[in-house]
Amino acid sequence: MSPGGGPAGPGASHEGGDAGGSVGGRAPFRNRVTLGDVARHAGVSKATASVALRDGTGVAAETSERVAMSAAALGYRRSLPHRRSLPSMRIGAVLGSAPDPSGESRYYGFELLAGAREELAAVSQQAELQVVTESQVADTGVGLSGILFLGGAFDARLLEKRLPLSVLVGTYFPQWPFDAVLADNSRGAYLAVMNLFSCGRSTIALMNGPRTTRTSELKELGYREALADCGGLSPVIEVGDFSPESGYLLVQELLKSTPGLDALVVADDPMAIGALHGLADAGKRVPEDVAVIGFGDSPAAPLARPSLSSVRVFQRQMGALGARMLAERIAGAPGPYIRTLVSPELVLRDSSNTVAQGRSDNKESAAS
Repeated sequence: MSPGGGPAGPGASHEGGDAGGSVGGRAPFRNRVTLGDVARHAGVSKATASVALRDGTGVAAETSERVAMSAAALGYRRSLPHRRSLPSMRIGAVLGSAPDPSGESRYYGFELLAGAREELAAVSQQAELQVVTESQVADTGVGLSGILFLGGAFDARLLEKRLPLSVLVGTYFPQWPFDAVLADNSRGAYLAVMNLFSCGRSTIALMNGPRTTRTSELKELGYREALADCGGLSPVIEVGDFSPESGYLLVQELLKSTPGLDALVVADDPMAIGALHGLADAGKRVPEDVAVIGFGDSPAAPLARPSLSSVRVFQRQMGALGARMLAERIAGAPGPYIRTLVSPELVLRDSSNTVAQGRSDNKESAAS
């Protein structure tokens, strides 16, 4: 395959908080779901679905909840009022911190922010988006209509404050009663492992980020689920800090502790690129000896040598979806809080695009 690579398929998954949904593929908003689709999915009339999503007046609570669940599961986007009639909005965007010495998280955060800006410009002529700090948010006089919390970690003390309407994007805290848009990291790790197994790999290690992060927990969960579905392969897990230096050092340890190592799933692209260098210095060929798949599909992935296969998580679309959800809430959209999972896509490049020698028979059994 060319260094630019190509998608191996987005794979869909969804879960709910009070309700849940999923978005998949390169253009999550490509196929618009109608109110009629929601009504059919929930088993109610179109009129009932409309009332349930508007304010629920005269509709049983159980029915309203079922309609909300259907809307989220299908990815239904309620029509906003005409952009000229929307209320003016002053939106604050808080960029979360992340334990990422490489600085790669800044790229992900700015992608989320860019998607939010584009969507708000499309839905309202009176939407102002500005980057604010956590301390500014904690100041009750900041005068924001709503807040987008974009990626990373945030100070739990903000919970003690009376916050405006908010949406979490790329991060999630169960105790925060807000809508959330998340990458399905568990699904992404699962796709990576299953692809490696289908190419004949049998000793697949996970090079994860700090266990203190929710994203790392979910990646490990998907990794372990995939190993179980591959016939109960043994887990091999090392924990780093997302930096290239961490990836370089950890792969040296893995080669010593796991002689049969033939594949790596790495929780972030910078750490995966460090692992590529470590493998090269150890005399290991990629992908012939050890296949590598990263996470995030950063701009550096196709430029690595060999070009890096990676799990794409659609940050810009996530930012756009979060902004849309917040605009709907500000415009008066009722209903339970929704946690939306954005399905990832596995992008295959040279670092994994080879069947392990002597084990090609696994490919058919994994695909069947």
